[in-house]
This record gives sequence, C-alpha cells and structure tokens, in this order.
Amino acid sequence: MYISFFATAALILTGVARAVDTNRKSCDNGPWVAPTFAGEDWKAPDYQRFCEAGLSDGDVLTGIKIWKADWQIHAVSLRWGSHDYGKVYGNAKDANTPDAKAEWDASTKVFIRMWNNKPDDGDPIDAVGKISVEVEGKDAVVVSAKKVGAEIKYSGGAGMILAAAGAQGEWVSTLQFHYLESKIVDAAMTSITFTDSLDKYNSERKGMTPAIIGNLFITNSNPIGGANQTYSLSPKIEKQTSKSVTTSMSHAVGTTIGVKVSYEASVPELMSAKTEFSAEARYDFTTMKSDTNSETDVFAFQWTIGSTGKPFIIYLCTSPIRAHANPFHPSAQGIPPQSAMHCTATATMGTFDSDYTAKITARLDNGKTFDYNDAGSYKSIAYADAASDCRAIALSEVPQGEGEEANGEKVAKKAKRSVLFRGQAWN
Repeated sequence: MYISFFATAALILTGVARAVDTNRKSCDNGPWVAPTFAGEDWKAPDYQRFCEAGLSDGDVLTGIKIWKADWQIHAVSLRWGSHDYGKVYGNAKDANTPDAKAEWDASTKVFIRMWNNKPDDGDPIDAVGKISVEVEGKDAVVVSAKKVGAEIKYSGGAGMILAAAGAQGEWVSTLQFHYLESKIVDAAMTSITFTDSLDKYNSERKGMTPAIIGNLFITNSNPIGGANQTYSLSPKIEKQTSKSVTTSMSHAVGTTIGVKVSYEASVPELMSAKTEFSAEARYDFTTMKSDTNSETDVFAFQWTIGSTGKPFIIYLCTSPIRAHANPFHPSAQGIPPQSAMHCTATATMGTFDSDYTAKITARLDNGKTFDYNDAGSYKSIAYADAASDCRAIALSEVPQGEGEEANGEKVAKKAKRSVLFRGQAWN
C-alpha cells in the first residue's frame, strides 16, 4: 500500500549541490525507448563521446541551447530539471550567445526532431544538420545548417527525455536523446535513511522534554466552617502532533503524479514503550497516513479527576483550631471550604529532527520500474506517557478567574466553559 507523500508541483532545489550524471554507462540502459542517433555513426574516439543523464536524481531535460555553422550543428548545451545549463559540447564561437534556445516545464511533453547534415563536397554524413525542438503548446524552435540530409525517425515515447548522448569535436558529430518509454503512473519512497539514528536519539533521550499538557483549578469558596464540596471531571485533552518531510531536491519525473511513501519507508516518532524492563517513552518507526508531505494528528488523553470519598488533609495554618470546626480535619470529604485542587496533566514531548537520504521507485504503465535519489529533512513532534496529578492548595493561591466552583455534583457544561485548561480546548 502506498501513501501519498509529496505535492504534485515540482520542488525547487534548496541546498543540495549536485552535478548531472556524466558517466557514459548511465546512458547504456534505462526505462527509455531505444534511442536513434543523428549524424555520423559512432566513429568518434572515446574521449569525444559524452553522456548526460538526469535520471539518477529524478530530473528530465528542460532546456537546450544550440549553435550552428554553415554545414552542421556546431554545439549544444543541456539543462536538466531546474538546474543551470552544463557543459557546451562542440565548438561554440560565442558560448554566451547561442543561435537558439528552447526551454519548457518538466511536466510538458517535448519532441526533438533531428536531421543529418549534407556536406557540400560530397563527403559522407559527419554531423547533425538540423534540430527542431517541439514543445507542446509552443511554436517549434528550429536551428539548421544551409543544407540538410534525411530526417531521423524515432519515437518520442512519453514525451520526457531522461538522458542524452553524443560525440563532439569541432562540431556535434553525433547526438541522440533517450525518451521515457511509457507514462509514469506511480512513484513511491521505498527506502529512507536518517542521518541521526533511533538508537542515538533513544540512548541520549534526545529531543525529549517534559511538557504540561493540561492545567486546571477546582475551588470551594464556602466560608470556613461551611460544607466541603465533591467534584468529578473527565475532560479530554488533545495535543496536535505532526510529521513532515521536506525534500531538498527537484524531481521533475514526479511533477504530474506526485510522489508517495510506501510502508517500506517508515519514519520515526515518539511513542510509549512499556517493556519488561522499562516504561519510558522512546522513538520508534511508524508510517505516514496523509496525502501530503506534512501531516498532523491528535494525541488524546482522557483525564478523569474527582473526589474519591476518602478524606484528605491540607495544612494552611499553624494556629490550633477546634476539631469540630476544622475544615481540614481528616474526616472531611471533598474539597474543604476556602481551598482548591490544582490538577496538572503532563506528558513527554519528543521532537525527532534529522536529515535523510532516500530512494524513490517510479512505476510505468507498462509495468517497468526505475529508481532515483531523494534527500531532505524530516521532523516529527509527538507526545507519550501522559499522567495527571492533583494537589490541595489554599483558595488564595488560585489565579483570579481561573477556577471552577465544585458544587457537590458532577461538573458538566458549566465546567466546560469555565474550568481553566491552559492553552488547550477540551471536552
């Protein structure tokens, strides 16, 4: 099962320095239509051959600069994803001023038509002679030598270019483009590795802090000598938790379908962990459940407090009081007059914050798959091991306007409005 993870829009590269893959083997095999070259056969020596592939980082071709001469295409330069243009292949008389430039959005279909050149002296084909960049919804960008030979026929597949290969010297002698062979229907993060390990976070209790998640006062304002008051409350405390993943890489191949997180790629979150040896909260792996790269949930704690019918004692004075008039005598039930209960709910808050690297697997509608890299940062905030405690205090210690009068009955709607629950809504 896959859970949707990233939004469908392309993300901008922020902070990860990457270079396009220029290893020639990267153009040997991939999820692309078998490429067909334009220009001369692969006669150029190895040192003149080149390959650029955006595939390893999930990028596609999004731009090309072209320079021409009388008898051939003299140079090209390529752009992948949202990055800058790379090396100029061939001989560009003015590297800053191409004869033409075509650029397009990563999600837009593109087809680059090519023709062989036609040397005027009757020599065999020795270069690319014409290039026409045809972007869906735009006019074609055409660059051509004076004379051209036959157009090279090939399939544009799904309209996305994952790699390009060729040969160059004084001009572009050979050039081919590698088109994604079939539409991408699904992409999922299938593995993720965090810079900081769970063992380190747990052993150091890193990111764990005690937190007050609820706080209320119940009062008895009866005069000294008046009646004690019982109380019963069951407020529900809800604290928001969150998990968010922020990629720092552009993924042009996922712009139209979004990227998902599979259950194979679990993420850390603080949880209660009661074992034979320990009852302390600790970080463990869980899964994303929402359809975005950031999800929130609720940590709920049902807080039940009230007088138990058992007597309790608080000491507020040192002068002796006659036993029959002492509101703090052990026989007293509920909250004595001119006193209050201060109840606090606490929990352990855990923040896991770490960079990550990951692998994303894309699936085509023909059933084939390919992998590409991802990197970014992950953060989760969660709560565990909630507990409550009540202590008796003098009525004078209650902050003004922050107490609810106990009335001998279960506090319901009235308490819901006026019992202090600092910083949180509860019901």
